[in-house]
Amino acid sequence: MAVRDPAAFSTIKANIASRAMIMEQIPKQLADFLLQVSDNKYIILLLINFLLLLIGMIVDDISGSVLAAVIFLPVINQLGIHPIHFAAIVGVNLGLGNVSPPCAPMLYMAGGVSKLSLDKYIAPTLKFLVFGHLPMVFLVTFIPELSLFLPQQLMGVE
Repeated sequence: MAVRDPAAFSTIKANIASRAMIMEQIPKQLADFLLQVSDNKYIILLLINFLLLLIGMIVDDISGSVLAAVIFLPVINQLGIHPIHFAAIVGVNLGLGNVSPPCAPMLYMAGGVSKLSLDKYIAPTLKFLVFGHLPMVFLVTFIPELSLFLPQQLMGVE
């Protein structure tokens, strides 16, 4: 059976990488390292934001979500951060990484589809990233109520 769907192939690669990381205990080692850097929850969240941004620059959202769950879930659990809040943090950071230069896979794909040169769309995009997307990353990260409001109202999540 051949895998022809790029999303399925990407998910398979991420699952293989996550299993390898689990066998090598990389999530535990990273959790120990991050918790040694600081005992302040917000500093660790800033570090996680930075690492998620880097992951988003390199891989797509699906693979990045799988990798982030495997790598950061031990840290998140130890800090007492709600998993739904963490999922929102992962989503906004990977989204920002996918459109952030220098890698920006989604940005270059959109430029190719629209047949625009890089200089035509990079300046407006950077303005949006700095004044639109980056503040949203910080709001979602540091105000958990923003990502937990609807789940609490609709599903009774605590």
